[in-house]
Amino acid sequence: MANCSDDHFSKDKLLLDPKEASLKELVLLLFFSDVRSRKFVDCPEEQRRRDFNRRWLIFISVLVQKVLLFCKEPLARIGQTLENWLNLISNNGGLFKLLLNYLKGDVVRPDESSAAFRSVIGHCDWRVDLDRSSRPGQLKYSTSLSLMAAKLSYENKSFIETVVTDNWNMEFLGSYDFWNEYQERASTQAFMFQDKKVDPSLIVVAFRGTNPFDADDWSTDVDLSWYELQGIGKLHRGFMKALGLQKNGWPTEIEQGGDHLYAYYEIRQMLRDILQKNENAKFIIAGHSLGGALAILFTAVLALHDEAWLLERLEGVYTFGQPRVGDGQFGEFMVDKLKKYEVRYLRHVYNNDIVPRLPYDDNLLLFKHFGPCIYYNSLYKEKVMHEEPNKNYFSLSLILPKYFTAVWEFIRSLIIPYVRGQSYRESWFMSLLRVSGLIIPGISEHALQDYDNSTRLGSFSTLSNGELFFQNKLLLDPTEASFLDLILFLVSSNIKSSGFIECHEEHSALRNFNGRIIVFISLLVQKILLLFRKPMAIIGKALEMWLNLLLCNGGLFKLLLNILKGKVVKTPDRSSAEFTSAIGSMDLRVELDKKTRPGDEKYKASLSWMAAKLAYENGAFVESIVKDHWNMRFLGFFDFWNDHQNQASTHAFMFQDTNANPNLYVVSFRGTEPFNARDWATDVDLSWYKFKGIGQIHRGFMKALGLQNNGWPKEIIEPDDPDHLYAYYETRQMLRDILSRNEDAKFIVTGHSLGGALAILFVAVLTMHGEAELLERLEGVYTFGQPRVGDEEFAEYMSDGLKKHEVKYLRHVYCNDIVPRLPFDNKILFYKHFWECKYYTSWYKEKVLAEQPNKNYFSLLLAIPKFLNAVWELIRSFIIPCLKGPDYREGWLMTLMRMVGLVIPGLPAHCPQDYTNATRLGS
Repeated sequence: MANCSDDHFSKDKLLLDPKEASLKELVLLLFFSDVRSRKFVDCPEEQRRRDFNRRWLIFISVLVQKVLLFCKEPLARIGQTLENWLNLISNNGGLFKLLLNYLKGDVVRPDESSAAFRSVIGHCDWRVDLDRSSRPGQLKYSTSLSLMAAKLSYENKSFIETVVTDNWNMEFLGSYDFWNEYQERASTQAFMFQDKKVDPSLIVVAFRGTNPFDADDWSTDVDLSWYELQGIGKLHRGFMKALGLQKNGWPTEIEQGGDHLYAYYEIRQMLRDILQKNENAKFIIAGHSLGGALAILFTAVLALHDEAWLLERLEGVYTFGQPRVGDGQFGEFMVDKLKKYEVRYLRHVYNNDIVPRLPYDDNLLLFKHFGPCIYYNSLYKEKVMHEEPNKNYFSLSLILPKYFTAVWEFIRSLIIPYVRGQSYRESWFMSLLRVSGLIIPGISEHALQDYDNSTRLGSFSTLSNGELFFQNKLLLDPTEASFLDLILFLVSSNIKSSGFIECHEEHSALRNFNGRIIVFISLLVQKILLLFRKPMAIIGKALEMWLNLLLCNGGLFKLLLNILKGKVVKTPDRSSAEFTSAIGSMDLRVELDKKTRPGDEKYKASLSWMAAKLAYENGAFVESIVKDHWNMRFLGFFDFWNDHQNQASTHAFMFQDTNANPNLYVVSFRGTEPFNARDWATDVDLSWYKFKGIGQIHRGFMKALGLQNNGWPKEIIEPDDPDHLYAYYETRQMLRDILSRNEDAKFIVTGHSLGGALAILFVAVLTMHGEAELLERLEGVYTFGQPRVGDEEFAEYMSDGLKKHEVKYLRHVYCNDIVPRLPFDNKILFYKHFWECKYYTSWYKEKVLAEQPNKNYFSLLLAIPKFLNAVWELIRSFIIPCLKGPDYREGWLMTLMRMVGLVIPGLPAHCPQDYTNATRLGS
């Protein structure tokens, strides 16, 4: 029985010592299940019997370590020679100038400790300046700064100090060599600096990663040894020892002195001292490769020691190409602690980088990543995932794709400087590394060139949408799913193996076929919509221009006469007060219902509906109607930023109804635009996030309202870009300002379709933030054709909130309108409406119901009644002007929609005509 360790603090452990492993011992390991009888294995008695698969993995790990140890000195000499040669060339201005200097006798000799001496890593990517496209305070800035710090950590102290001080204009705090008991040398490096350009000031700690020519570093990465810490889980031995693990584990305090300074204890004390001098300062920890493992382990030991004061000042942990450090239990421990102290943990992985896929994650070794993975593909497009694809690297089915990617990366390295600029030109040494990637794909991708490119070129739109904040979620990404992927998805119960679905481990409802078919339909419809996004937009734009041309010329017949006369009235500018949207062309009525009077309930419902309909128009048109037709005070039309669509696609306007008493303010959100494929895709999307104590809420609707990367913070820093204003925060502030000047005023929120979802979600976030003053001034929420926004828990939360603040919520649904019946309400997806539904029949008679009939739209029993109803609605459209007056006459476009309804009943029922009729004719 082996006992190759002096570490007695952990009873459960697996320790491998390649120095004790002879070739005979390795062969015996494969043929005998008693691993404890091997000299190089130390484990508890109960774990002495191991099956062949586990013994095989141990065999591979120890064999690779033995090969690395055998090549340790030659590898180090090659590295030193190569580093000196690279610096000799660079210090002399290139190979040609070196030859000239040699002939002249003026060769500049490299000094390993000078600020001009670069490491091999530094020669792979020469860039040292920070990304100028990011600004302090932005997530991209913190990520880019962390990456540059992680890259800089590979250099000598003089080089680091020069770059931090002269290039970054920041305060250099020190570069340190810490003792590693495992390697018995000061092999753990880190440096610290202070960024005073941000407010509050930011301290950065960067750990050095795997040295490419240090066999000990690579051995640490492939080592499978671990200790189990009680209540925390199993952690990688080599990484812990590099951080400063003691023979008695992780005591809270130790006596430090002499040359043997340990990374964790020294850095913790330095942070205590620095942060005590600046109450508002924060700090971040960064690292690449092994340095990334040390960064997250440093945070873990702070949590182990209950260092609450430091953890509350920790802004984030940013790692790049980080290997796995612990098991599933450790992951759960860390997720709980990161949530508790609101610490951001961003683990970046570039494409096929081999290191994040080590040590193996399977049922045998138990090593697991945790938290969100920011995965970059070979086009530098980022995606938030639970786990990087091909999590264990070795896969027969992915061998060819990996080689194809390596070929593409080599080609891309030649193209990218002409596309992105000369700063992206790769050195000859990096090109040589790309060639090595053609033999072993994944090695060259661990280099920092690609991580630097990723942080500079990544859009970071997905990193500000909430994926990073929520652990319990269901996220669907149709852009990542091919049609073949969708078909394969139907026959596989492993939903998380797909690259287009991300969900919580416990979300098992989608593992059965019924769940998968619903997700399949949602993704398929979204893919089709996105496929036709541009054609739909072009058709919509052309149709709107044609409709406005007809309107300006008094109809088709008059247009033909004007063409013959040469007096055609041109289509007005799209931003003018004369231009009408497709929605507006379906129902040209803009006047308020004259039968209602300010103060009564029908007036508020009618006013809300007309405001919801008017929201589809441009700002000039809206202002003209509010001022000239309604005689009310126009307060503004706004285009708010939507991170999900990466454009200002959320629209709303506000006005003051000076006819009401007390004064009434109205906020109206624009709904689903008929020719906007993304709006329709949002409606059929099933993605959600879960809020603790609140429930599951639809992702797309929240993003349209202004969801942040850390959820719904009560206050946010004002964006640098004036176009990046978020609907919830801007609207709330405007209401605060307006209502503070008028003590008697109240406000209502309204919207049709998607706009209705935004209206009720706006109130939900007010409730979440405890905005009692605003909620007490909220007269009501009026929605029309609104889709479902959350689950039953959310419904109960909102019902309690509305009751508490006595807020009126009226959800209007006309007949077979399809949108209020989306997303589905069933045992798999959990989406629920709440509060009462004001339901209108095809005779415009309203009923107050708990839920609209045929709640999920699709029903074989009701298919024939729906088609018959569509026929009736078409007939009614010709009859109603004779019965109710010419004001109810329908245009040719609405008649065309009625005919569409004969094929797809429910689509014309979502149009404005019927909601206008319902609010006017309903009792």
